[in-house]
Amino acid sequence: MSERVSITIPQLPAFLRLLRGNDLYREPWREALTTIVKLTEQVAISRAPMHSGATISHLTSKVSARELPMYALVKTNARNPRNKFLYPKLIEYSRHSPRAGWFRASFLAARSSWSAIFDHAIDKIGAIWSRSF
Repeated sequence: MSERVSITIPQLPAFLRLLRGNDLYREPWREALTTIVKLTEQVAISRAPMHSGATISHLTSKVSARELPMYALVKTNARNPRNKFLYPKLIEYSRHSPRAGWFRASFLAARSSWSAIFDHAIDKIGAIWSRSF
């Protein structure tokens, strides 16, 4: 199960053009995405329904392996014991579940910290850039 969250960063295209072809900038960008993924995964774990060992144990995160990563992913694919349906999907979307929306809410809660993480990456990139001249 994955919940798509779309974020618009107005200056992102210009920022990414600066990153392409410049080895000095790639690592802070990758570190920022890795930090965001870990933070979001921790928030999802903390908000997971009680007795959800399978959901938590199947929670995975990944940052794109590309030289300049363009995405990060947090997902869970736990299934019920009979393998008939994705258990987290039932919890997330069922009208009868008291924990409906927990996965999406985890992303929204973590998103409030993403700006500071990107600001930190921008500061690191600025420091690297100023040292290179």
